[in-house]
Amino acid sequence: MPKASVLILARFAHLLPDDDRLDAYAVRYPGLQLTISTVHASKGLEADYVLILNMQQGVYGFPSGKPSDLVIERFRPQPECFEHADERRLFYVALTRARKHVWLLVPQDQKKMSVFVRE
Repeated sequence: MPKASVLILARFAHLLPDDDRLDAYAVRYPGLQLTISTVHASKGLEADYVLILNMQQGVYGFPSGKPSDLVIERFRPQPECFEHADERRLFYVALTRARKHVWLLVPQDQKKMSVFVRE
């Protein structure tokens, strides 16, 4: 019987499980084929199930609260009329990696929850 594929995604690489944790998950859940990736690197990937980590507000949340690089901002086209436009497109990429189901991992405290989850 083929293993169910699970893709674990995070906005930033340092939020992904390390190799030891991933190995522990593989032992605990032998029926799953586990893969990790940043959302940026996940373009073109697909899995039966997707977990999107850290759906909270803040610098390393999703959308990222990290300030943009001013040099890069100078070369971007005119700002779009809706908030977090680039982050929304990136979130869409994350959501569309799943063939069957997506889970968003959110903080229990509603005040810390990502605006994307609330919307």
